[in-house]
Amino acid sequence: MPSAADLLEIQRLIDLYGHILDERQFDRVGELFTDDALYDVADFGSGVHRGAAAIGQLWAAPEAKHPLGHHATNTIITEGPDGVVRVVSKGMGVRANGTVSSVLYRDVVVRTPAGWRICERIATPRRREPDPKPPATRDGRGSLSLPARMIPVPTSISLEAQQALAAPRFAAPVRWPPPDDKAAWRRVVLERDAAIGSLYDAQPAFSGTIRARSVGSLRVFDLVPDEIPAEQRNRAVLYLHGGGFVMGGGDLAAKAAQSMSARMGIQAAALDYRMPPDHPFPAAVEDVVACYRDLLTRHAPGKIAVVGVSAGGGLAAAGILKARDLGMPLPGAAVLLTPEVDLTESGDTFETNQDIDVILVRRLTETIQLYANGHDLRDPYLSPLFGDFQRGFPPSLLISGTRDLFLSNTVRLHRALRKAGMKADLHVFEAMPHGGFFNAPEDAESAEEQRRFIDAVLAG
Repeated sequence: MPSAADLLEIQRLIDLYGHILDERQFDRVGELFTDDALYDVADFGSGVHRGAAAIGQLWAAPEAKHPLGHHATNTIITEGPDGVVRVVSKGMGVRANGTVSSVLYRDVVVRTPAGWRICERIATPRRREPDPKPPATRDGRGSLSLPARMIPVPTSISLEAQQALAAPRFAAPVRWPPPDDKAAWRRVVLERDAAIGSLYDAQPAFSGTIRARSVGSLRVFDLVPDEIPAEQRNRAVLYLHGGGFVMGGGDLAAKAAQSMSARMGIQAAALDYRMPPDHPFPAAVEDVVACYRDLLTRHAPGKIAVVGVSAGGGLAAAGILKARDLGMPLPGAAVLLTPEVDLTESGDTFETNQDIDVILVRRLTETIQLYANGHDLRDPYLSPLFGDFQRGFPPSLLISGTRDLFLSNTVRLHRALRKAGMKADLHVFEAMPHGGFFNAPEDAESAEEQRRFIDAVLAG
């Protein structure tokens, strides 16, 4: 058995050559690595590595030192009947992806006239299963490429909201007809309106009266709840439905406003604004201005709240800007629910929430093309995000969710209003997709925020 001095010499030898694997991998046999160039064992398999002569030459060099100090751990040294010493030790290696892996060394050490020498080494990296979540990659412009991954339904929301994400009751189409095929557009709109109508039919019946009337060539639905609190009797809501600028018209415009009108006990004028394929921009914006002008004959501007959802939220903001530019007084409040206010759709969440939003899965590229009808998409009456808010805008409430494709729209509009010195409140709900969960507790919270905001602002 080697003496204590021999054991120290052998341990020193193993430590010194802890990083030497295969002389075929290096420019010269037995090359030592420095601190910032640890060996890579990513593609290194088990094998026997021989090179006693070269290793001996390196060991003999007086300047040869282990750059990282002690390397081998848990060393076991045994001597066979043939006088050959066998050493088992554990070292560490760094893989190409930056992860650290342990390596098991089995060395055969012999005594020579020059001292103890390694004549054979077997190095076995610890086997690892492939990483189930490979890292994202970044190109030269900083764009990320993400590996496939699972996005679970979060447990941080109500059970009703979880069910809405797991089995959505409605989703906007991801394919649309060609822009010049009006008949095909009418068919798609008819089909989608039927789906939208089924959602509204699940709501409680409206307790009040709904009456259609004409404002010029427009159709407006007046919703009057049976019970109107005294403080609400001189107030009104101009309600603008959503639907990607093409859906949700006709009687659905009135159904869209029923919940808010009943909940708040406030009169609402639900506008059935004109839409493509027959009436592209600027028809809808002109209709909003005309309806608002009509409301001004019945209510003081400070007692009117303009409320819009999705495309209707964009039309609400655009109509307010247009009315202001025409010299009309501003309404008392604006409630913009996940508004489509940037028809260039350049915000961050158009990428990050694509396919994660279970309602609005993709951009509205086709409906925007049909609606804009060749106009500059940065026109403030098309994309009010690019409007001049320093000239005035009413106090605004903006609501979105973390899974909403239009979250960036909502956040950016809020920042634009705040930068202009306007009063604007922003509420973002956990995991909420475009338009809400449809009758989850979170929707009731959102509705209560809207009620409180309108009550507070129109009371002034």
